Amino acid sequence: MPPSPLRYPVLMIVPVTTQGGGWTEANPRLYPRLPAGSGIRAGAAVLCDQLRSCDVRRVIRYLGTLPQERLATVQQGVRAALRLD
Repeated sequence: MPPSPLRYPVLMIVPVTTQGGGWTEANPRLYPRLPAGSGIRAGAAVLCDQLRSCDVRRVIRYLGTLPQERLATVQQGVRAALRLD
């Protein structure tokens, strides 16, 4: 059976911040760090506990792609935030 069409086309967004501190070091699985590059100018922390959806029409531009090993750490953080582990 083919999947049902989406009611609204959305993307799942995991925000990033250049702010850091003890909270990122205290839980690196939930807040993995990304080095500068791949579309971001400065190092950033991924906020895996702030997953949200976004209408695709709100996307203005493409910033870049994470290498597979970085994407894997973000996926692990999202799974931890959703308690899927």
